[in-house]
Amino acid sequence: MNLNYSILFMFLISFVIQYFVMSYIMNYNFLYINNNLGKVYLSIIVALLFVLYDIFLYDMDHKTIHKYHYIITLLLLIITIILYRTQYGINVKNYLLDIIEHNSILLQKSYEILDKTKDPEVKNLVKDMVIKAKQEIYNIDQIIESEESF
Repeated sequence: MNLNYSILFMFLISFVIQYFVMSYIMNYNFLYINNNLGKVYLSIIVALLFVLYDIFLYDMDHKTIHKYHYIITLLLLIITIILYRTQYGINVKNYLLDIIEHNSILLQKSYEILDKTKDPEVKNLVKDMVIKAKQEIYNIDQIIESEESF
C-alpha cells in the first residue's frame, strides 16, 4: 500500500476510534457524551501518534526514511498539543460539558471498583467521589441551563 494512503487510513481510523468509540466504552451515562473541540484535539493527538507509528513501520519494512512525513507529522502533533494545552477555541460551555463527560467516566470506573473492593477505606473514598461527581454534574447542568449564552 502507498504510504500516503496508509497514513490517511491510519489517521481516520484512529481519530474515529478515539473520538467516538472510546467515549461509548468509557462513559457511565451515554447522555453525558458530548462533542467538543477539546475531544477533537485529543483525538487528533492520538491519531497523529498512530500515524508516526505507521510511518515508522513502513520505513522499517521498506528500509527507507520518510523524513518529511516525520517532520510534518511531528509539527502537526506539536501544534495540536499546544492548542489543547492552551484550550484554544474552547468556550466555557464546552469546558463545562467536557467536565460532565469526565465525571461520567469517573462514575463508570467508580461503580466497577465499588463492586470489586472489600476495603472499607477504598469504598468510603469511592463513595465520596461518586457523590461529589454527581453533585458536580448537577451543578454544571444548572449553570448551563441558567446561562442563555456563554
